[in-house]
Amino acid sequence: MVQSIKAQQTFDSKKKGKASVNTSSLGALRINGASRRNTGARGGIQSTMLKKNLSFPKAPQKDPGKVFYSPETGLPSFITSTRDRSSARSGVIRDISVATTTYLDELKPILQLEKIKTEFVVRKIKTDRYNKTHVRLNQQYKGLPVYGAEVVVHLNEFNEGEAFNGNYIKLTDDIDPVPMVSKQSAVDRVNTHLKVGSFHHDLSSLEKKLVQYEKPEATLCIYQDKGLVKTNVLAYHIVSCPALTERW
Repeated sequence: MVQSIKAQQTFDSKKKGKASVNTSSLGALRINGASRRNTGARGGIQSTMLKKNLSFPKAPQKDPGKVFYSPETGLPSFITSTRDRSSARSGVIRDISVATTTYLDELKPILQLEKIKTEFVVRKIKTDRYNKTHVRLNQQYKGLPVYGAEVVVHLNEFNEGEAFNGNYIKLTDDIDPVPMVSKQSAVDRVNTHLKVGSFHHDLSSLEKKLVQYEKPEATLCIYQDKGLVKTNVLAYHIVSCPALTERW
């Protein structure tokens, strides 16, 4: 019994003693308190730098489109618009004319026009193989065509406006649509002018078929006189073909 007590005391004393272990053969690194603090500091710096370098994708912003202006008129000649296709199906406009007018109303501040619905009249509608519609319109003033003013509205497959191009003029003058010269009088003046200094004769039936011409045609219109000062006037647009090689 005495021997068991002494053996226990000897074991306890060895347990309390500091025993050194040779760790060189294990390739271990010694870490003291300072090292642990430094490691913690470095870990904090790396964590902070990681947070600063993180980049999250931004929410996509709607492209407002592009506008190109005509150097001659100072008005837009080409406009593109970007649409949100995710919500396009819910508000599809079936009527092409309504969709065209809706898009022109949307562009009204850019086009600098006040009376969109009365200033443009649909001339031709064409749908391509991609189910996109192209609407050709003529500008008019008080029911009269504006000479050389033609625009095209491009609609996507959901009948939303995605592009506009063409030429038009801004009419601010109050023009009287009633002419002071009759249509026949205007045609007679043209024929008289063309007879001077040029070969002129009445075309035969075969010649008229070749040039697709029957007789002089006069159309009352609004014409922009591009002189030193541009003015919009009431005029006749007359097409005359006095010979096979001449067309005015």
